[in-house]
Amino acid sequence: MGTPMAWALCLVWSLSFGGHQHAMETSVDQPRAAASLHGQTPNPHVGQTPSATFDTKGRLWVVFEQDGGVFVTQSADLGKSYGPAVRVNRDDGPISARGENRPKIAVDARGRVFVCYTRKLPTRWSGNLMFSRSLDGGQSFEAPRRLNDDVDVTGHAFAVMALNQQGHLYLAWLDGRDRVQARKEGRELVASSIYGTVSKDGGAHFAPNWRWVQGTCQCCRLAMAFDADQRPILMWRHIFGDNVRDHGIGRLVADGKELVWRRAHEDGWRIQGCPHQGPALLASRRHRTHAAWYTMQQAQPRLLVGVFDRDGVLHDGPLVIEGHMPRHPDLAEVGGTTVLVYLDDRVDAGEVALLRRDSHDGGRTWRAAATVRRAKGLVDQPALLTHDGKVYSLWQTEAGLDLIPLGMEEPAPAH
Repeated sequence: MGTPMAWALCLVWSLSFGGHQHAMETSVDQPRAAASLHGQTPNPHVGQTPSATFDTKGRLWVVFEQDGGVFVTQSADLGKSYGPAVRVNRDDGPISARGENRPKIAVDARGRVFVCYTRKLPTRWSGNLMFSRSLDGGQSFEAPRRLNDDVDVTGHAFAVMALNQQGHLYLAWLDGRDRVQARKEGRELVASSIYGTVSKDGGAHFAPNWRWVQGTCQCCRLAMAFDADQRPILMWRHIFGDNVRDHGIGRLVADGKELVWRRAHEDGWRIQGCPHQGPALLASRRHRTHAAWYTMQQAQPRLLVGVFDRDGVLHDGPLVIEGHMPRHPDLAEVGGTTVLVYLDDRVDAGEVALLRRDSHDGGRTWRAAATVRRAKGLVDQPALLTHDGKVYSLWQTEAGLDLIPLGMEEPAPAH
C-alpha cells in the first residue's frame, strides 16, 4: 500500500478517534463538544484538553480549557474532588486548545504555579504563546504575557514546559517565524522550527528565544526530559527529504542556545501532512532515555519503543507494538519499573482501550500488554504522573476525568 492509502488511513482515524487535520476548523478528539460547555461551571470533568502535575505536597494540579477560558484547579485527594477553578487568561481573544496543542502546567518547590497556552490570532493557524504564573498558591494569576519575542502573525504553539531539579523552567514550541522570513526572501519553507527559552527566576524573566531546530513537522507535540546534568532532551517529528516524517532527538549544550541532535530511527514514513502524533520521552538512569513514538510502516500503524544513549543513539529496541491503531503513548518510571501507556481500538466492541506495558530491566524487554480501562465514545490522550513512589494515568473520557492508580503488581494479560 503506497503513501496515498497510508494518508487516507491516517485521515480516517483522525476523523474517528482523535486527530485533527488542518482542513478541520474544530477538534473532534475531545470527550466534550464545545457547544455543550457554554454556561457550565468550570471543572475538569466538563472542560477539555487537561494537563496535570503533582506538587511536592501531593496535590494534583490540573489546567484545562472550557468555553474559551484557561482554568486551573487542584485536588488534595487524588482527583476525587477539586477546588474552585481559577481563570488564567483574560478576555483577550480565543485560545487554541485541542489534541496535541493544549495548555501546560508546572509547579515548583516553592509552590509557584506556571501555565502556558496559545492565544489565537486572526489569521488561520496563527497564535501567540502566552505565559502566566501564580504566586499565591493558585488563588490568582498574573496577567498573561507573550513568550514568543517576535511579532509575526504565524504559529507559536504545541508547547512543552518543564522544570528541572534546579528549578529552571524550560519551554519549547513549534514556531512559524522562519516561514514568514522565507516568504519575505522569496523562498518557500513548509516546515516549522523549534524555538525555546528558559527562566531561572521562577518565571519573572525569560531568556531571549533561541532557535533550536529548523525543519520540523508542523502539528505534532514535542516531548522534553532532563539528563543527569539537568539539561533538556527534546524529541520531535522532523521532516527529512521528501516528506519523510521520522523523529529527531537531541539535547541542549551547556549555554542552552544550541541543540545537538540526530535522527532517532529510520522509520521511513513518507506522508504529505501532519499525523498529529507526538512522541513520549523519559530520562532514566545510566544516561539512558526511553522514548515511544507513532509511525506507519508497510501501511501498518505502529508504536515504536526504544532506549537511547546520551548521544541520541538507539541502544535497545525498538520494540514494535502493533494493533488496530496504537497511539498517544506516555512513559513513566517508578523504582525499577518503566511503565508505558497508550490507546488502541477494540473495534468489535466499539471501544477504545487504555493499555499498559511494563519493563523491569530498563527497557530491554517488556511484559505483555494489559488493559487498564475501556471507554466508548470520544476519549482524550492519556498522561502518566508520578508521586511518592506511585504512578497514575490521567485519562479523560465522556464519563469525566479520571486519575487511575497503576499498581506495580504484575497485571493480567490484555484480551
